[in-house]
Amino acid sequence: INVLPAPLAEFSFTPACLGENMFFTDQSTIDTSSTIVSWLWDMGDGSGPITIVDPTHVYAAVGTYTVTLIVESANGCTDTHNTTVTVTEVPVADFSATTVCQGSATVFTDNSTIDPGYTGGLNYAWDFGDGNSSTNQSPTHTYASNGTYTVTLTVTTDDGCEDVISNSVTVLAQPTALFVYSETCIGDATDFTNLSVGSGLTYD
Repeated sequence: INVLPAPLAEFSFTPACLGENMFFTDQSTIDTSSTIVSWLWDMGDGSGPITIVDPTHVYAAVGTYTVTLIVESANGCTDTHNTTVTVTEVPVADFSATTVCQGSATVFTDNSTIDPGYTGGLNYAWDFGDGNSSTNQSPTHTYASNGTYTVTLTVTTDDGCEDVISNSVTVLAQPTALFVYSETCIGDATDFTNLSVGSGLTYD
């Protein structure tokens, strides 16, 4: 009686977010007297079988899927291994900001969204474009000088899925109020000359 060696099906995978490649690595083994000659993968989403050793796969929807690998040896012996994999939702980063004058605090409002079915948390990383940062959801920041700054918000789920957005934020220069006038005698008109500096000025 000749008892043939059977393979032991096994594989590992890298977790992935929605829209990303999930990488699968075959780790099946068999006695050195035989070899594994065929791999049949079922990704659990109805996409059809895959027959390469180490496949990649992109899932079309978030959720949990049962992935099955069947390996076959040169002598016709088979083994099956099942593992569940989870595809996680990706957030959509977005924010708005107030336009202020130099010396006033710019208020940033987080407008990021994620599928209502996601039950995990979101983490925030702000880069204000002037060397300062914050991890608050909707922070405030006072810039040292006027100008236009590129602000970047990175939103990351507890599962490691992230999205990034960058917007320009403007800090206006403070106007300088200044005027001169002519000295006149009583009863004569005094001439006032406005020398104020700034853009879009109004006068009161």
